[in-house]
Amino acid sequence: MLRAREAGGTPGPYVLQAAIAVCHAQARTAEDTDWAQIAALYEALVRLVPTPVVRLNRAVAVAMAHGPRAGLELVDALTPDPALQDYHLLPSVRGDLLLRLGRGQEARLEFLRAASLTGNAAERAFLRRRAEEIAGTGPPGPTLGQTVTRFLERDDLDAQTLRSYAQTLRRLCRALGEQTPLPSVTADQVARAVTTAWEQAAAKTWNRHLSAIRSFSAWADLDDLAAGLRRRPETRRAVRRALTSAQLEALCGRPDVSLRERTLWLLLHESSAPVRTVLSLNVEDLDLEDRRARADGRWVTWRSRTARLLPDLLAGRTRGPVFLSDRRPAPSRTPAPADLCPQTGRRRLSYERAEYLFKQATKPLDPHGAGYTLTAVRGD
Repeated sequence: MLRAREAGGTPGPYVLQAAIAVCHAQARTAEDTDWAQIAALYEALVRLVPTPVVRLNRAVAVAMAHGPRAGLELVDALTPDPALQDYHLLPSVRGDLLLRLGRGQEARLEFLRAASLTGNAAERAFLRRRAEEIAGTGPPGPTLGQTVTRFLERDDLDAQTLRSYAQTLRRLCRALGEQTPLPSVTADQVARAVTTAWEQAAAKTWNRHLSAIRSFSAWADLDDLAAGLRRRPETRRAVRRALTSAQLEALCGRPDVSLRERTLWLLLHESSAPVRTVLSLNVEDLDLEDRRARADGRWVTWRSRTARLLPDLLAGRTRGPVFLSDRRPAPSRTPAPADLCPQTGRRRLSYERAEYLFKQATKPLDPHGAGYTLTAVRGD
């Protein structure tokens, strides 16, 4: 920090993070921490790196410096952010602030929701212990999670309907908390949860989620929990099943397209294999000389353009997934060994992420501006 100060100039994000660490380190006790200075540093950091997690950290600092009510206002403003919908530290922080404001039962539910979201056993035990330490048992009656479980255990639902309902209602439980008393669930809460999770969904998918919530409401004898949401018009339009060779060529030639995406798209195009099959390929499955690989009980083959790109993509790796995510997973979200590269520590690229990146890249090619799915590059 002293060398950075001597160098002068406007502090960047790393200097600001270091300054925050210095403030913590200089305090002899937790009570001596200069939270006002830390909050001011986070204000500066948010202007440079306005990510949801940095904004959540700022809310904690503001709460410590200016009181839990000020921090809670900032935390509540983050709840609609899709990037934080499964981030256990958001309800954990919110629970702590609610408890400091004397709103014990609300805090208890937030700690329980945070416990259900974390994949770390120690954190889960800690959060459950905090919930148990709060006096009182909460309102009597069934919880949201219990009622959803009974609804899904019905024997009059076919397998496809059951899968559809389960996807919607389990997401609702994750957003609102399985331990939330059923009578306290409101249409406004459901509207915020659904909008956060599926705001960008296609009209057909959006309407399917609304139908599931309405069916659940009717079965549980509740007011319509989807009352704050509107169905979307499902317009029928011709969907182009594939990009032309010229479009794919232009797409792969763009300077902003990474080597990973270029290789994935060309491999899908040249092999005509299903997207999930290609994403499941491991380095040890590849026969680079014969231009083929065995996956999901079938052969995936490719041609010269993919063959030229694969060695550069692998960069000397001998094990693990062929297509890797951009970042290493958080300690609390360690994937299965088969989905982790032992040489880089990164996990397998997910179907959802690959699909999202392709849609973003192909929005300029789509007359409707939505972008194409990965099936558009397959050669069949």
